[in-house]
Amino acid sequence: MAFKVDVRRDTTRRKAIIDRQYGKELRVLIGSATEDTYGFVEGWQTATNAWYAVYYKAPGDLGTKRFWVKTHANADKIWGEASKL
Repeated sequence: MAFKVDVRRDTTRRKAIIDRQYGKELRVLIGSATEDTYGFVEGWQTATNAWYAVYYKAPGDLGTKRFWVKTHANADKIWGEASKL
């Protein structure tokens, strides 16, 4: 799972904004996945984020799990995080 964002940071006002989210990508080797949610917080914020989440269904009766990736931004940095297996 992956996506891209265009981010601007204003170090004087101590805020960040996500202008655009694009390039959503999902690869499933076995099993299947359905999209849960995709989007971002709009407007200038002290801290903002964008997200992409899916429900993954393992083959057979092995179960379903929600996976997600997020991009965070503030006046100082941009970073990402993701759910674990």
